[in-house]
Amino acid sequence: MARSIVFVPGKSPKPPPALHREYLWRALRRGVLRHDPALTDALDACSFRLAAWNFLYYGQYEPIDADIPWIERLLDDGEATAADIREARHWSKWLTRLLYSIGDHAHWLIGAIPDPRIKAMIQDTLRYFENTGGVADRIRGQVKAEIEQARGENDSVCIVSHSMGAVIAYESLWSLTHDDHRPVDVDLLLTLGSPLGMKYVQKQLLGLRDGSGRYPSGIGEWVNISAVGDLVSVDERVENDFAPMAAQKGVGRIRDIHHDVYTAFRNAQGLNPHRSYGYLVHPEVGAVMADWLRGGE
Repeated sequence: MARSIVFVPGKSPKPPPALHREYLWRALRRGVLRHDPALTDALDACSFRLAAWNFLYYGQYEPIDADIPWIERLLDDGEATAADIREARHWSKWLTRLLYSIGDHAHWLIGAIPDPRIKAMIQDTLRYFENTGGVADRIRGQVKAEIEQARGENDSVCIVSHSMGAVIAYESLWSLTHDDHRPVDVDLLLTLGSPLGMKYVQKQLLGLRDGSGRYPSGIGEWVNISAVGDLVSVDERVENDFAPMAAQKGVGRIRDIHHDVYTAFRNAQGLNPHRSYGYLVHPEVGAVMADWLRGGE
């Protein structure tokens, strides 16, 4: 069975696509093969596509040089240490998480959140929803093109999305369903460190902002994984919020994985539970991807 993975990255400028794709793929391979080394041939036969929307949005690339030693260290040993776990559970992250959760229900409080990464995520997400100059339409068009090409060339398609990329992947699937009236036929949607559990994000989504209650369709399974200490996925659950999507048969099953998920990406600034590389090497991601790779065999 021919298989394809489409990766939709999160916010901020990214490295040039070829280099970014190389390290993302290495991290994902490491996570899968750590879980099941027998899947080497299946991975080698799998297509890995990067929906590189970030340059379109930010107009610049971000050098990867400073991250490479840290990524290599992660690839050598991607397990969270006791120190990583303590840092992910630190009271300061707990307090920021609490403020962010409260702010999700009282939006005027969001501006008081001290973490600059959270503020940047909110600003970038809201700018995307505003669709100034049609930028969100162009981004979705780029992502849809990658999904459709993958689907046209392969029997089974998996979309892996991270952070704000999960919002873009969701809306791209919605647009394929309702704007283009085309079958989606995606076997697995995997969202990592996603803000889709947040009320202020849900209210802006296509099909929900207009009150129509329409969802994407044609998705076999949606798995949402959130790491402890990841302040972007402050609400770790999407199954409860998107239950109507399952009831409308838009997705076969939704499940959340967040208990005791500790990612291990660390750089000179310390532990960053949100970084995509840390998620991709994690055993839970490896297990989900391994199940998809073994499906239908």
